[in-house]
Amino acid sequence: MKRLVFLSSGGGGTFRCVYWYLKSISNPPWEIVGVIADRPCGTLEDARKYGILTHQIDYSAQQPQALHALLATLQPDLIVSTFLKQIDAETCITFQNRLLNLHYSLLPEYKGFHGINTLKAICADGKTESGTTVHWVTAEVDTGGIIAQNHFPLPPNRSLEELMELVFRAACLNLLNVLCSFQAAIAGTTKQVLLEASVAVRFDQDLALKPEVFTSAFWEQVKNG
Repeated sequence: MKRLVFLSSGGGGTFRCVYWYLKSISNPPWEIVGVIADRPCGTLEDARKYGILTHQIDYSAQQPQALHALLATLQPDLIVSTFLKQIDAETCITFQNRLLNLHYSLLPEYKGFHGINTLKAICADGKTESGTTVHWVTAEVDTGGIIAQNHFPLPPNRSLEELMELVFRAACLNLLNVLCSFQAAIAGTTKQVLLEASVAVRFDQDLALKPEVFTSAFWEQVKNG
């Protein structure tokens, strides 16, 4: 298995989704070998509960030494960053094409927005469809090369929280498909996965993940840890 590390500042939803997906399939291509956080957060709590190595550090782009030392020890093949901070240039160069991020829009649209604020801006612009992007991390925010995107409708008459759940699920599926595509043969020709009973997400790339895993029970597990 390849070695996967998470950099996190938040509640841990993306981390939990990846963790439970890897637990749900045979011969998983990745092992999560560490979680590094720059503050107390839900991801740290979950990782400790799952028996995954955790580290909380002081980090800034001006003082990246602790992060550099930990990554040198963990030797990741790939890093998923959900840090709420800009990553320093040295880390980006050292881990070029091994450090990626999720964005809740179709970059380059809404570059620089984060989390639910991205969705608020999309809704304010009257969009009826959106998507998510997995991209490489560079020292400039949201400017790294695009790895994969997917697209889905924004159903009318939904609350912001309901739409945000669709965005979150689509982003997780996008990330998982990228992770699986690095290691797995393409599994079939479908390019759609249901986010809920009546809403599907469409992928630009062929699917390498297993769509049958993503039941309502799976998403409950991701939600509740």
